[in-house]
Amino acid sequence: MTSTWHDVSTLDLVHLQGARSLFRKWIFSSGTGLVRPALGHAQTMFLVGVMAFWESLASFHVNQNLATVDYLWDVWDSQSCAEIEGCRSHPLTGISTPLFIHLAQVGTLSRQMHLLDKLGHLSGTPIHEGEMYHSLLGQARNIEFSVRSFVVSSADQIQDTGDAFTPPTHLETIGKVYQLSILLEVYRLFPDLLCLDGSRPQGYFRHILVTLAINILTLLATIAHTSRTKAIQVLPLTLAGSALQADPERLVDVPLLPLTCQDPSQGIMSLSSQDTNSVGHAKQIVEGVWMRADINPQQTFVSWMDVMMEENLSTFFG
Repeated sequence: MTSTWHDVSTLDLVHLQGARSLFRKWIFSSGTGLVRPALGHAQTMFLVGVMAFWESLASFHVNQNLATVDYLWDVWDSQSCAEIEGCRSHPLTGISTPLFIHLAQVGTLSRQMHLLDKLGHLSGTPIHEGEMYHSLLGQARNIEFSVRSFVVSSADQIQDTGDAFTPPTHLETIGKVYQLSILLEVYRLFPDLLCLDGSRPQGYFRHILVTLAINILTLLATIAHTSRTKAIQVLPLTLAGSALQADPERLVDVPLLPLTCQDPSQGIMSLSSQDTNSVGHAKQIVEGVWMRADINPQQTFVSWMDVMMEENLSTFFG
C-alpha cells in the first residue's frame, strides 16, 4: 500500500484486497462473524485505524459498493471504541478513526457520482431525476448526519502523544479539519443536501463550499509546519483548495469568512519540497481546478476528481 511513496503514480490496490482478507481472518472468529474476545483492544483498534486510513485514501481511486467498508463499523461498534478513542490517539488517524471510515464512504460516493455524471452526459438524461441518484443522495444524507453528529474530543481529553512536535491540540484540530472536509465533499457532490430552492440566492451553493474551505484552511494554518500531522493534511488541503472557485454572481448579502490563512498552494508546498510524492500531484490538481474555473467562470463547479482522473494525477494523498 505504500507503493506511492516510491512511485507517486503507482496504485497497487490489489494489496488492499489482501489486507481486508488478512484483517478479517485475524479479527473475526471463523464462521461466526464475531470479534475474537482474546484479541487485545489496543491491537484491534490499531488495525481498525490502519485499515480506515488506507480505505479512505483508496476510495477515491476504485469503484466499489458503499457497503465495502462496513466491516470496519462492525468492529468499531462491537468494541465500544467511542469511549476509548478520545483518550488514546492512533498514529495514522489521530482521535478521529470514525471520520476516516466516513471519508472512505464519501470517496466511494464520489466515484459513483463521477460514473453517473458520465452516463448522464452520454444519454442526455438529467441524472438528478433518476432512481440511482436518489439512492446515492439518501446514503449521503446518512453520512452527513453522522459526521455532523460526531464530537471531536477536546485536547484536554486526549492522552499525551509523547511527541513534542504533535501535542493533543494538533489532533483536535485535525479532527475538526476532517469533519469539515467530509462535509465539503458531500455538499460538492450533493448540493440537494443544502435544501437549495427558490428562496436561496443562486450563489448560495458556492458560498457554502468556499466558507467551509476557508474554515478548513484557517484551522490548518494554526498547526505548526513541524507537526507530524503533515502526512494527513494533503487531502484536506486539496479538497479545500479546489473549492476556492470564484462565484460569477458574487453574493453581496451573505458575507464570507475572512481569509486569515495562507494561500492554499503555499500550504501544500510547505509540506514537502519533493516533486516525487503526493504533494506535487495535489498542487497540480488544485492549480488545474483553478485554471478551468478561470477559463469559464460561468460553468458549473469544477470537480477536482475530474481534473485528477483526466490529467492522470491519481495517487494516495497521504
